[in-house]
Order: sequence, then structure tokens, then C-alpha cells
Amino acid sequence: MAVDQVTGVARDVFKRKKNRIDPALVQRVEYLKQRVATAEEARTPDEVRAALAEVNLFILEFVPALGADLGKALIATDVLRWAVILESQLPECNWFRVALNSTMHAGAYAHVTTQFWQNDEAQMPLRAANQVVFELGAYANHRCSMPAFAPLLLENVSGRLYSATQTMTAIRAVDPDPQKLIEIAQENQRWGAQIESAEFGDPGDRDTRMINRRLEEFRVQQVKAVEAAPAQRIMLEAEVRHCVTELAAIRSARDVVYVVATALGGVAFRTYGDAARIGRTVSIDLPRFTSQRVYEWQARIADLYRHQETDGLSAAALSDQLTEILTELGDASLAAFRVQWPDLGAFALAPVGAAATLPLGGALVDGRPAQLHFDMTVVPSAGILLCATLHAKPASRNAVVAVDPSTGEDYLPMVGAEGDAIAAIHGTPPVNLRPNGTRSDDAEPGRIRSMSPNRQREIIDELALHPAVSQPGGGLLDAIGNASVVHLACHGVLVEESVFNSVLLLGENPLSLSEFLIRPVAPGGVVVLSACHVGGVVTSLPNELLGFPAVFLSAGARTVIASAIPVVDSRATLTLLEDLHRGLHAGEEGHVALRKAIAASFERGDSCCTWAGFTAYGA
Repeated sequence: MAVDQVTGVARDVFKRKKNRIDPALVQRVEYLKQRVATAEEARTPDEVRAALAEVNLFILEFVPALGADLGKALIATDVLRWAVILESQLPECNWFRVALNSTMHAGAYAHVTTQFWQNDEAQMPLRAANQVVFELGAYANHRCSMPAFAPLLLENVSGRLYSATQTMTAIRAVDPDPQKLIEIAQENQRWGAQIESAEFGDPGDRDTRMINRRLEEFRVQQVKAVEAAPAQRIMLEAEVRHCVTELAAIRSARDVVYVVATALGGVAFRTYGDAARIGRTVSIDLPRFTSQRVYEWQARIADLYRHQETDGLSAAALSDQLTEILTELGDASLAAFRVQWPDLGAFALAPVGAAATLPLGGALVDGRPAQLHFDMTVVPSAGILLCATLHAKPASRNAVVAVDPSTGEDYLPMVGAEGDAIAAIHGTPPVNLRPNGTRSDDAEPGRIRSMSPNRQREIIDELALHPAVSQPGGGLLDAIGNASVVHLACHGVLVEESVFNSVLLLGENPLSLSEFLIRPVAPGGVVVLSACHVGGVVTSLPNELLGFPAVFLSAGARTVIASAIPVVDSRATLTLLEDLHRGLHAGEEGHVALRKAIAASFERGDSCCTWAGFTAYGA
């Protein structure tokens, strides 16, 4: 990203926060900014080396005197970002220096962002400019044999906006009495203000393997400290003690595997979840999992479904072309796990950044869906995985099944039958919010559960002017908050520009994503979303992976089953969902029931369009 962020953002922050910055310092930073811009435009190694030398000299002089000043921390995020980007462009790149600068950058960035309100528009360009540093920093830690640092960086790329919801979920898991929520939350805040950061190792050490080992030993100590803390403080303690990934792995009994795509290549980081290897992280190369290919796969999948809707692409052609993409995706990512990590058992896959939009659970490995090779779930972040483990698994399997088949051109012929069939499995009446919906003349079984682009834009524009109103207590929302199994089948709209305006179109009053930031959802249970797009994530807000799975997991659900690609409104989809719910009703965990349902669909010879998108998110 071009280095053009510091002046406007810094000027705004300095004015609002009344920081006093030495004009000579600001002038020097402006000079460096121009120097770096010139080097980026020239793109010659000599220009890059010359600019990098000046930036590194400034870092040596400036960073040790950083202190707690907000304005200086903001400058540090820019200067350290320039150093990381420039160094990574050189053939003789010093990966240790990139890793060191990335770690310092993470500290400065964290200090800056804590000074903003979460929805403060002034931080958006700051976040957009710095996301690449977390990914390059993780790649650098892999290259210089310090993989243990990567989880610290990568947890900055998702889930920060859910912190308050996760804190409330941790408290509810201990004491659901709403009268005590504020009291315990205030106690947590007092604790957070008093704790002091711990140090590890020798700052002057340059033996990367020794540094990595010391960090792993430090993490073991921090995990033990969190486990000894009051249960309602687990999310806060894990974050402050920088051991979110390790604790999530241990509590879920799953290794956490991050996959990162950069322009230089991809990397997978594995943090172990077994007691014998607490705190240990290892990494492998994914040379074909580059950021360029990730964006290419995204575009090809979107184009496929667009052509299906607008040009009448046949079902066979759609299946063949999607199979080709899923094969490429599997070959570039999960196939390497089987070779490099033959001991890999249960794991939670945490795709970073744009990679989170891909249907990795449906990627083909040796011709079969990845979910049939591995005991795997997908998570937006380790923090959200940790939150998904907080509630005990419910003893009962009481279910809520709510559907809305819509009407007219948006009519979904199979949704009403889906609600009846799944409710019958659980022995509960279905809630059909539009039982008299009528189909248009051109509504066909087997269509994609998606509205036309024009219709979606119409709804998004309406939501921008009039967001979905908060729902009153009682009814469907209370049922969702108390059920152990929730099934929702309808149209869904995922809004890029303002993701919390995203809605499930259930009845006359759309159900907003933001509703679940303040309400509990199926504590310890399973939520199944049989709607298009709602299994995906929005990455337009930098450093966040936002969507329905992340919110439902943060609000208390253990597993969310949703599709990362459009759902086909077909008999094959209904059969897959029936198989899934038979497993859930029998007491199987969400990921187990889904794996069996996908296996049956695959063996029946169903199109990959039926099963490829459905993914078990969470624990």
C-alpha cells in the first residue's frame, strides 16, 4: 500500500488529542515519507536500499524514546511499516529485522488503536495501511525460525470488535444473572488496569531459535496463570497475557492452524493443543498459496455464480468449474498438511485476511473434500475459538427451526419443506414466517438461494438509510437464545460497507447481525444457517473478519454451520441438511454431524455445489 497515510491521520489525532509533537520530528517524518514513496515508484534495489537505510537509522534513534505518547506511537506505526515493506522487497532481505520491526509495530499499533473508539472513522485508514505488516511479519517469523511470534501478530487481523461481546459471554457462562454482568465487568476492568506486562528473554539476543524457545516457555507460564484465574475473566486474562491462541488450542483440544497468504508465498502456523506441547508453534511453507492466487480464486468463484444467475450457466458447467477451483485450492493449502504434518489430529483452521472468504472446508485433497480427510473446523480467530469453548455443552437437544421462503421472484421453493422436515427430526413445530409465500412464474427448484444483484443493492441501500430495528424480547429471539440447536433457512444479505447492518430476512422485520452482539445465542449449542452469503466474511473493514459465524460464536454458540458460497435450493441440499440434523438430534457434535452428512452427499455423487460451501465454524 502506498505510504500516504501519516499526515492526514496524524494531524487529526494530534488536534483532537492535543498532543505536542516536535515540529522538527514531523518534518523529518515527512521527508522519510517522500523518500519511501520515491523508492516505491522507482522500484530499483538501489533506491529501496537507500531509503531503507534512512528509515532504519530513524528507527534506531526514535523507537527507544517512544514512551506512551499517542502521537509518537502513530508515527512509529508508519515508519516501522515502511521498514517492513521496503526490506521485504530486497533479494537480500534480512528476515530477522523484518520480524523485529513487525513486533515493535504491533506494540505501537496496539497502543494507538486502544485510544480510539471502536467505530472511530479516523482509525480506518490506519488499519487499512497496517494489515499487510501483520501478514508480512508472520511470514518473516517463519523465515527466521521464530514461528511462536506469529500468533501474536495474526490475532491482530480479526475479532477486535467482538471483545465486549466475548467478555459478556465469559461472564454469562459462570453466572447468567443479568444483574451481575455490570458488577463483574467493572471488576474485570479494575484488574486489567492493575496488571503489569511481563518480560521474557534478553532483548539483545540474536539467536532466533533460542528466542523462539524462550517465548514458548513464557507462554506456558502465562497459560497456567490464566487457568488459575477466575473463570469469568478468562477472555480478558488471555488477551492481556498474550496467550489466546495457546489457551484456545488447549481448551478446544484442537491444534490451531493459521494459513497466511502474502505476495511472497504462503505459510501455515500450527500451535499445538495437547498438554505435552503447550506453547509450541511450528510452521511450513505453502509456496503456491499466494495473495495473488487467493484474490484470483475469490474472483473466479464470484464470476461463476454471477454467470449462473445472469447467463444461465448450466449446473454441470458450474460444478465442473467449481471442482477445478476447489482442486487448485486444496493442492495449494491443505494437501501440504498431510505430507508435512502426518501426526495432525483435530485442528481449527484460522485463515487470515482475504483467505477467510474461500471455501477451505470444501477444498479437494486427492479428489475428496478436505473435511473428509481431517477432523477440522474453521475459525475467524483463536480468540473466537476460545470464546466458543466457554459454555458447557447443553444436556438437552431442544431445537428451534425458523424459515422464510420469501415470495415473488425471491421465492425459495424448497425452504418450506426444509423447515417441515428438520422440525420433524427434532420433534418440534417449525416456525414458518411466510407460510403463504407465492412463487413467480420463473422460480425454479435448484436455483441458487440468492437474490438478484439489483434486489440485494436495493435492500442494502434501504438498510443504510433505515437499519433493521432492534427486536423486542420474547418470540424467536428468546427461543434462539435458549435453544441448543437453531436452524434458520431464508435469504441473507451481507453488507460490505456497514457489516453490522447485515440481515437474515426472516419475516417482515429483518433480523440484524448487530442484534446478537448484545444477546446470548444457543449457549454451548449449534446454529445452522441455510442461507446464501451469511457463512462468508466481510474483509472491507481492515483487521476484522466480520460475519454471522463470528458473531454467533462470540455470543455463546459452540458451533455455527453455514455455507461460505451460495446455497443451492435443491432436494440434494435438503437431504444433506436432514442427515446433518439426524446427527445433531442423536447428540453428535456439529462438526462430526456435518462431516458425516458431507460424506453421504459425496458418496451419492451430488454436485460439489451442494456440499462444498458448508463449513463447521468454531469448536
